[in-house]
Amino acid sequence: MSMKNFKLKMEDGLYIHGLILEPEKNIKGVIQIAHGMCEHKERYIPFMKYLKDHGYVCVIHDHRGHGQSINDDNELGYFGNNKDILTDELYKVTKYIKKKYKEKDIILFGHSMGSLVTRRYIANHDREISKLILCGAPTYNPLSKLAIILASVINFIQGPRKRSKLLNDLSVGNYNKNFNVSNEWLSYNKRNVLNYNSDELCGFTFTNNGFKMLFKMLDLVYREEEYIMNNKKMPIFVIGGEDDPVIGDKDKFKHLVYFLEDLGYKKVKSKLYKNMRHEILNEKDRKIVYKDILDFVNKN
Repeated sequence: MSMKNFKLKMEDGLYIHGLILEPEKNIKGVIQIAHGMCEHKERYIPFMKYLKDHGYVCVIHDHRGHGQSINDDNELGYFGNNKDILTDELYKVTKYIKKKYKEKDIILFGHSMGSLVTRRYIANHDREISKLILCGAPTYNPLSKLAIILASVINFIQGPRKRSKLLNDLSVGNYNKNFNVSNEWLSYNKRNVLNYNSDELCGFTFTNNGFKMLFKMLDLVYREEEYIMNNKKMPIFVIGGEDDPVIGDKDKFKHLVYFLEDLGYKKVKSKLYKNMRHEILNEKDRKIVYKDILDFVNKN
């Protein structure tokens, strides 16, 4: 397997670490992946290998505050003061891809928090990519503005690098309330949940600063005025598990699809998968999802 590592130095000196899987020949295009909250790039290698075997270069990096893109463990879930730093760094990786793979189309894939980052990305850079896939995307939350205020107060009182149980309980902590095993909400696949729970770079609690940025992104991605809209014909595929608490329910999922259409995107399709939770790429029947994604990226 042709796997390569890369790193890009950011303005503040932090190195963003990435991974590339590349077919030996006949490259069809490039799929750039934005991973989710409290995980890291290596969890996507099986998915990337599948796409590579079907002719696509796959590029993923650890978001700032995740995986290897930290200076020390205390920076897990910490981002700094720039509300769009994750999107800016995603765009820097795009520019790296364009320099390395000239004239190849880029398909952008974002999972969970990564879907928030990619939606902030298309607000200004949708003409840089040919297609977009949103997976396990957080749906509209009318309480996001109140969450920003609360996170701001806690940041002021406790400090941005502290980790608030209250903020964690109000966000991801709530998803597991009906389950007995930690993080069981992620998937029906027990092996996947166990692997996640045993991974030191997964499941950590965000810093107060991280939660503030997360809530801010959730608010901004549902503001129509934030979108410039240079590529209205860009195909978009919105996917998720029917039993994913991040999505909420079918009506909220449809609201996201309608929102994208109301923005002006003319080619939005969607699919919910039965008997799947949040990490549809890691469920036992994940090859069904893989195939649907491949069909989407292959279609002219």
